[in-house]
Amino acid sequence: MSKKSWSTMPERGSLWAIRCLVFVLSLLGYRVASALLPPIVAYFFITGRRSRRASMDYLARLNRFDSATAKPSLARSYQHHLEFARTILDRVLLWQGRLEQFRFSGSGRELLAGSEGTGVMIVGSHLGSFDLLRVLAMDFEKVVHVVMYRSNAKQINSILEALNPDANLRVIELDPGDIAGVIQLKTCVEHGDHIAILVDRHPPGPRKRVCRIPFLGDEVEFPESPWVLAELLGCPVVLATAVRTGSRKYEITVEPLTTRVIPRKESRENGSKEHVAAFARRLEDLCRAYPLQWFNFYDFWGLESSAARSVTGRSEPTDPKNQSGDCATTVR
Repeated sequence: MSKKSWSTMPERGSLWAIRCLVFVLSLLGYRVASALLPPIVAYFFITGRRSRRASMDYLARLNRFDSATAKPSLARSYQHHLEFARTILDRVLLWQGRLEQFRFSGSGRELLAGSEGTGVMIVGSHLGSFDLLRVLAMDFEKVVHVVMYRSNAKQINSILEALNPDANLRVIELDPGDIAGVIQLKTCVEHGDHIAILVDRHPPGPRKRVCRIPFLGDEVEFPESPWVLAELLGCPVVLATAVRTGSRKYEITVEPLTTRVIPRKESRENGSKEHVAAFARRLEDLCRAYPLQWFNFYDFWGLESSAARSVTGRSEPTDPKNQSGDCATTVR
């Protein structure tokens, strides 16, 4: 069975349910809304075979990669789903502009000051909450333009845009090969704005530029296009993570990745490959530190490899000569 793209997965839940959660949060407060999450998550966990299987697969791989992490179980997978729901609830509160109800800590915010009046490219993953970028930018009065694909989550995005209509002005939907969009982003960077993008999922579409990189014991496809974009923008690249450490408590960390993405002379792919591999290694560290906060509830590695592993109980060895992975353009 071929691996399904995350972008083709139907959105679960309903607009009514999300609006009810927003209503309860606004009328009765955070504690009541938070108390409603366990039964809601239990329903979606029981009925959501696809997300449950993806969660169990990830937890099993993480445990094989690092035996110090907890072994996979249905109870732990449920906690994985519940942690995601809590992040979504915080996301709604955040987009309501109620920042005073959060407590933030962390380091590296000075990296977002920029240099010589130019902005930086902020990369992140589906670990923690990428929405807290607005908190990072507030210290320096910077505008953050988030490059994203929103069609798979129309319901929740319609709610968030209703809560904060101005926020939609900072979202840029960039399709692969969109030259006009790249020029727009280049202008933003030159004016001192920041560009933010998640780099642990490839964009939708039949033609993808990917790098196969070792991650949690197996090779997996990571998108190359964000690093090509970073090369075209010609600005520093930093990694930003915001992990939940308690009720409305987040630790925000910004760390440098490279001052500029410069491709090797022999090929652009080789230049991107090193940056993709470095990001994948850092993401492994973050998954080990915060195992329940990586929220990719889809067939990230592929069902065939998962089925083979359930039979053998082990991973195929990775060629030590190819630890950086290979980049290629694939057509599906």
